[in-house]
This record gives sequence, structure tokens and C-alpha cells, in this order.
Amino acid sequence: MGATTLEKTSRPATELCMQLLAAGIPLSLICDLTDVDGPSSRDILEHEGRPELAWWAAG
Repeated sequence: MGATTLEKTSRPATELCMQLLAAGIPLSLICDLTDVDGPSSRDILEHEGRPELAWWAAG
């Protein structure tokens, strides 16, 4: 598989990830949410708590 093929297949996911990061979503949350066998969002929130800055409402 050449670099060109890899770039074409991974570009939309890469762009989405970069958009989420630019919006202020923490990388650790993105990683948690992409782990199919990982904890649910509710479990993550209960364990980690709400951040002082509501990044999802900032804008």
C-alpha cells in the first residue's frame, strides 16, 4: 500500500480528529470514545468529573 492510498483512506478521519481538537475537545476524550471496548461516556464522566471550563459550550 503506497502513501497515496493511505492518505486517501485516512484523510477524512484525520480531518475530523483535527476539527475536534481545534474545537477544544481533549485528546484523551477522543481516544476514550474511539475505543470500542472502552468505558461508556457516562462512566468516563462519572470517573473523571466535569471540567471547570465547559469546552463543549465555549464558543
